[in-house]
This record gives sequence, structure tokens and C-alpha cells, in this order.
Amino acid sequence: MSGLSWPALVPLLTAPAAVVAVLVWARRNLLAVHVRGGSMRPSYREGDRVLVRRVAAGRLRTGDVVVADAFTFSGVHSGTPSGRHAAPAPGPGAVRSQASGPGTRADWMIKRVAAVPGDPRPVSVPARAGETAVPDGCLVLLGDNAGHSLDSRHFGYAPAGSVVGRVVRLLGAPEPRR
Repeated sequence: MSGLSWPALVPLLTAPAAVVAVLVWARRNLLAVHVRGGSMRPSYREGDRVLVRRVAAGRLRTGDVVVADAFTFSGVHSGTPSGRHAAPAPGPGAVRSQASGPGTRADWMIKRVAAVPGDPRPVSVPARAGETAVPDGCLVLLGDNAGHSLDSRHFGYAPAGSVVGRVVRLLGAPEPRR
């Protein structure tokens, strides 16, 4: 009998299967998105590309940068086809950073987790009657550039289920960072 023996074939068959498994996992769990807007400056700038990993809301911690669905913020989406918000801007040039790119939606927002359930409610976030802590199932999401960000300071809590994923790293910037 000529050819390869079964023990010699095992590595040849398992290596491609492992590569396919890794590619399927990456496709389901990772997103590359572009930042639009200046609400996350100086951390992320217009045109930056970031790698986002899908995670369960319960795994988020204060300080994480996340991509969240803007539709779930009260008052963010006015029903216009462009996905732009109808709420008045908090100051001149106020914008929200958005994610864009293959597999992303124009109504995703990039924000930092400022508080998770049970944390004290930041004073800048509107509260429900007598509330002192962030309620279960909610997050406080804020832009780093407070004067140019539409976030929980304007719309209140974000449902934890609105989080698409956590930013893992910067993939690229349109211009060199200084």
C-alpha cells in the first residue's frame, strides 16, 4: 500500500480544521470599526479603526470603551433614515462618535463605561426619583470629550443589552499619533 499512513494524515487534516475554527470564531466575535466624530477625543479620533470584541454586558467594567446601539438610548434616534439624533446638541460642534465599516451600523456609538450596575450614579447623569446607584441592567456611557459628546449625560442610562462589544485595541489611524 502506497501513500501516507493514517498517523501521518492526522496533522494534515486537523491543521486546516483548526484554521477554519479560528476564522469562524473571529468572524462571530470580532469587528473592525471606524470612528466617526470627536466625542472620544483624545482617546480615539475621527477616522481611527478599532478592533471590537463582542462580550456579554456582565463582563464590562468601568473604564472599558464599548460600541453600543444608539437606538436604545432614549431620544437618540428620531426615526430619520440617516440615523441622526433629534436631541439638541449640548454645545457648539457636539457630535457622537459612531462606528462604521463592513458589518457595522451607522447607529452604533463608541463610548466609555463610566458606571456599571450598583455603582454610584454620576451627578451629571439624570436620575429617576430617589436613585443614587446605577440600576440593574443599565450602564452609564460617556464620551471622553464631554463638551462634544451626546451620551448618558443627555439621554440617561443605556440598557446593558445595547452594548455590541468592547474595544480591544486601535487598529490604525488616518494620521500618525503624536
